[in-house]
Amino acid sequence: MWTDIGIRFAVVAAVLVLGANVALVYAGQGCITQKCHAGMLGFKFVHGPVAVQDCVMCHKQTGDHSFKIAAQGSDLCYICHDRMPKGHGDACTKCHDPHGSDKEFQLKANVKR
Repeated sequence: MWTDIGIRFAVVAAVLVLGANVALVYAGQGCITQKCHAGMLGFKFVHGPVAVQDCVMCHKQTGDHSFKIAAQGSDLCYICHDRMPKGHGDACTKCHDPHGSDKEFQLKANVKR
């Protein structure tokens, strides 16, 4: 039977393996360049996939330089993150910036902790 730690380890291992394979496919084709999305790495707190330029963790490629979001709303966040307890809310991006922030927990500037 899987424990929470075992499940998390398996998910992290899968992400690392998939990320390594994706990195080979997209080597030299990162989205974050001086021309495109340059500011995304300038945050004090950068979302993990953004930091390693693994955009396809959240965005699925649909064309040469076109992407769509991999899931709708908070379902996208719950692909990797645990669901929040009741009362916290279920609209992650209402308070958190999915790419990065200068505030801890990637909180948006107008959100108080």
